[in-house]
Amino acid sequence: MIQHHPDMSTLISYAAGALSSNFTQLVKCHVENCSDCQAKIQEGEQLGGQLLNMHPSSSEATQTSSFDDFWKTNINERVFSEANIVAPTSYEDMIESLKDGQKWKSLVPGIGQIKLMDGAQGTLRLFKIAPGMAIPLHTHNGNEMTLILKGSYSDELGRFKAGDVADVDDDTDHQPIADTGEHCICLIATEAPLKFKGLLPRLMQPFIGL
Repeated sequence: MIQHHPDMSTLISYAAGALSSNFTQLVKCHVENCSDCQAKIQEGEQLGGQLLNMHPSSSEATQTSSFDDFWKTNINERVFSEANIVAPTSYEDMIESLKDGQKWKSLVPGIGQIKLMDGAQGTLRLFKIAPGMAIPLHTHNGNEMTLILKGSYSDELGRFKAGDVADVDDDTDHQPIADTGEHCICLIATEAPLKFKGLLPRLMQPFIGL
């Protein structure tokens, strides 16, 4: 059962099409398999429809338009087509769909990544952490979202398993540790490079691209 979800403000921005494409794709992957977030988005759709109906300057056509139509045309049909990604039916399918034949690039022994997007608005990457390995203690230059696709990790915020999302910002310090006997595979969206606390990780950062 999914225990950790995106913040409500993130879901609202997602439904409105206001997230950058890397964060949009991550939230999409979560929502596809999370009935709780689907229900929250539906509530937001209903509220949006009510607000449209209450707006005094709205035309009759606008007043009676369905917020669900906006969702279908602007979100569901757009998100995966932007990166030629087909909406998956399971997390295993999701990993393979996102990889699209790409090979893991080793950063340090036990940790690998596949960059899916890398641009002015941030990055989207698949991340693989071997059992018992940890990402060095760090905070963030902006927002970071992590969706667990396989395995699990534990950090200062709790334990995150398949389907869970960690939605954090530059006020969060944490050190994720893969805590089972299998690799932890995550989808991670960031706005900017991480801010490592230790000297050695900071020295290595330009070479490992985090």
